[in-house]
Amino acid sequence: MKLLKFLFVTASLALAGGAFAATHTWTAGSDYEGEVNVAIGGGVPVVWYCSGGKCVLNGPWGGGLNMQACQNLARRVGTLSYYRNDTGKEWSAKKQPNKLAQCNQAAK
Repeated sequence: MKLLKFLFVTASLALAGGAFAATHTWTAGSDYEGEVNVAIGGGVPVVWYCSGGKCVLNGPWGGGLNMQACQNLARRVGTLSYYRNDTGKEWSAKKQPNKLAQCNQAAK
């Protein structure tokens, strides 16, 4: 009986874990205006919302910066002036400019 109770509690916690996944925000510097549908790592489709000199994406996809996601956005909106998220990671002229340059190679 104790084993059954343990398995139930463990399964409940595992299922509830997805409900508490952290949501992060990514921003990218661009003059593009409008919604942009692109794929991020693994081919997951997402929508960036671009206006006022930046594009914004919110979601539960971890706290890193992904080169493929950056390049897919640059391919659609043109050269990015920066690419960063709310965990403090950033690719810009001052922080990791080589990464930003690599991302922007995909720009139209």
